[in-house]
Amino acid sequence: MAKILSAPQAYTLRPMKPFLLALAFATVSLEAQAPITVYVFTSAPASGFVDEASKHRADATKELTDKLRKKKSITVVEMREGADVVVEVKSAAIAAGALHSRVNPLGGGIKTSAQKEYHIETSLSVGDYSTPITAQATFTSIATGKIADDVEKWVKENRDRVLAVRK
Repeated sequence: MAKILSAPQAYTLRPMKPFLLALAFATVSLEAQAPITVYVFTSAPASGFVDEASKHRADATKELTDKLRKKKSITVVEMREGADVVVEVKSAAIAAGALHSRVNPLGGGIKTSAQKEYHIETSLSVGDYSTPITAQATFTSIATGKIADDVEKWVKENRDRVLAVRK
């Protein structure tokens, strides 16, 4: 036999309906906005020896990982298995950039120096799909920041497709 609620009891349940509906929609919305998982790595040298190139790649990988951790739409994971997106740092090199000349204010003539350029090449992969992302800048932190921004932009533009591959 169903219990009939008195008017005060029935009234107290009414304000809960909007709250319960909002909670249901929030759960669906959070699920739709779950972060995309990203794994960042660089390959060890085939020879097993550490050289300048592998050091630059390792430094760029660490810095890129740190930059991606700050992105709200991305969660960086420590293992490749289960990652939605894989980013490999293929190369990170320092090259001589443009020459800059300046006059020494204390005398001594003109000083010319070459400004360093940092070039970082990565590969972003999801399943069988892969695309290069590269950046160059006068500082490693700027170059890795550009790559992190490009990865985030790509993830946002391709979110639905990445989630479809996840399932």
